[in-house]
Amino acid sequence: RWGGEEFIVFLPETDRAEAVALAERLRAAIADMRVAGEAFETTVTASFGIAQQESRHLTLDALIASADECLYQAKQQGRNRVAACLAGECSVR
Repeated sequence: RWGGEEFIVFLPETDRAEAVALAERLRAAIADMRVAGEAFETTVTASFGIAQQESRHLTLDALIASADECLYQAKQQGRNRVAACLAGECSVR
């Protein structure tokens, strides 16, 4: 757990397409869940920001900042999305 509602997952030896596919499966599974209380039922969604290490010289802080920027983009474009970034370019699904 990185923050209140944020989690970090490192996927060594995983390419960008595999990471996006995993995040998409998780996003869909979370969206399909129903959360029931005594007097209500609701759904939960999740947004994902994926950053790929493009250089061994990239610091951990820079990698996390890139993932955070991708997450912000996913939330800005409607939430319940997966955003993957590499070298300043962001692709939101």
